[in-house]
Amino acid sequence: MPGDGSSREDSLANERDFYRRLLDLGGQDELEPLLDEALALIVEVTGASTAYLELYDDEANRPRFWKGYRCTDRDVASIRASISRGIIARAIGEGRTIETPSASLDARFSDLGSVRQNLIQAVLCAPVGVKPPIGVIYLQGRTRPGTFAVTDRERAELFARQLAPLADRLVRHTHHDQFDHTRDVRERLRCPEIIGRSRALAQLLHSASHVAPLDVDVLITGPSGTGKSMLARAIHVNSPRSSGPFVELNCAAIPEALIEN
Repeated sequence: MPGDGSSREDSLANERDFYRRLLDLGGQDELEPLLDEALALIVEVTGASTAYLELYDDEANRPRFWKGYRCTDRDVASIRASISRGIIARAIGEGRTIETPSASLDARFSDLGSVRQNLIQAVLCAPVGVKPPIGVIYLQGRTRPGTFAVTDRERAELFARQLAPLADRLVRHTHHDQFDHTRDVRERLRCPEIIGRSRALAQLLHSASHVAPLDVDVLITGPSGTGKSMLARAIHVNSPRSSGPFVELNCAAIPEALIEN
């Protein structure tokens, strides 16, 4: 009995540690570190030999991020080969955890080329998010005797539920950062030398597109190195004066008395 009590205390301590580390994932502000920590955690608590996490792009309906843990490039390629019609596809399509003690002996997956070629055994695959899932966590192989236990499945599903809102937030944030806000204005303003995609730059280019056709003086201010001359050149190129030369003067090099005259 004393041994059973000690074992139960150890189990409860492990559960508390798992929950705490799940909550700590919420402190990540970047996707890559989040995925690294998440995969390391789920491999540790389930005893999986390899793990693979995939997150989808809602608009394109294809993987936006994927990362393997304890996987070679060949391992990741093999796992990705089963996405369209294999274990991962079933987990995504059915929106539920798929588990098998041996994919090689499972009638659902034994005919898959990647399963036959790699003799895949124990697999636990849980969707991340619901209706529809935004990704999947795929665990393969065991570092401990036997197949995945009920507790491993429960932890994988809890892990997937906890990861879903965090990953969704970071994916949307990353996608937002990658969006080109200047795309529309660049269709009517020629400025290939001006590099950037931010919303602030888009607003600046909109202003430039409005003043370029006008016969007005334009004063551009800003710290040194912010591209004032480049913006002035863009306004000139897009104006009725574009047939004439664009003359650039360095006022700092002109003597003060000459400027006064």
